[in-house]
Amino acid sequence: MTEAELAAHFARMQAQVSHASLPQLLAEQALHCVDGRNPTCVVSGPGGNAGVFLLMLAALEATMKRPLSASGVDRLFRDYLDRFGHFYMHTDQLSLEALEHTLQTQPGLSALCCPYDAVEDLIFHPSLAQRETLLRLLIQPEHVGCGHLQSMLRHPHEYGVRPVLTRSFFAAFFNALWRGDDRVVYEALESDHRERAVVNVIAKRMDGDMTLPRHCPLFEETQVFLNFPQATDFLLRSHEAFLREKGVLPDTEAETFASMQKQLAERHLLTTLHHLAPGLPVYNVIIDDTGFSTEPVRLADEEFFTSPPLSTTS
Repeated sequence: MTEAELAAHFARMQAQVSHASLPQLLAEQALHCVDGRNPTCVVSGPGGNAGVFLLMLAALEATMKRPLSASGVDRLFRDYLDRFGHFYMHTDQLSLEALEHTLQTQPGLSALCCPYDAVEDLIFHPSLAQRETLLRLLIQPEHVGCGHLQSMLRHPHEYGVRPVLTRSFFAAFFNALWRGDDRVVYEALESDHRERAVVNVIAKRMDGDMTLPRHCPLFEETQVFLNFPQATDFLLRSHEAFLREKGVLPDTEAETFASMQKQLAERHLLTTLHHLAPGLPVYNVIIDDTGFSTEPVRLADEEFFTSPPLSTTS
């Protein structure tokens, strides 16, 4: 996608775009993933809420220099839902088909023997006897439809996230889903990846509180990886107070934790870009009081990997 094509694409999308303050946006809607197959107008970041939560956990472990237990991750996840509300993770139809193929062909899956109408029905409503085996399958990379999370599972050292930590998160997420917690959002995106660009949506100075627009990663059959670094940054900045309130992060370690989150956020974005979008053009779409403008981004530009400050005067 050329810069001119991108500008025309975003211009046509404006009729569907709505603006709101960041707190309002994230109170009304979960942070979605950058995946270009999502037809809903959203704010999004790498891996959505799941990517941000794992980033927080990895930064906490690096700060405290000790691993979190599975039960500790589960407690933090429950508290996180209470604090932040909606929590988004996605899969896709290809991964569901791969899971169904595994269920049909892999011996030894007697715990999942019971009939189900569709693999989605099994995922959302497994029996107690089915859950442990199903969870092991759902954590296998070929059954994970979010490219960011799948890449993290396949290349844990590149992300700086322990595989066991990722598995503990998946367990906490699916246990919440199976409890019927309606704050947990799990959806399957359709079609193949056909993204034509990586797009960073950035709000400049605007009157009053900073606002961001919801945009559609999939619009008029055109897919783009859509990243809102200020939305991710807003959540990351909230993590320090959240962890301190829960007594998990000592005051003396707060500055180290904030620095570690920032470093890991840049690392995660760069690593996912390398694995999921090699060769794609990268653009900034800059939102201001008059509309929007576009600019190409060289991957060497430090600014692409660092969220602009949450300020109404910059």
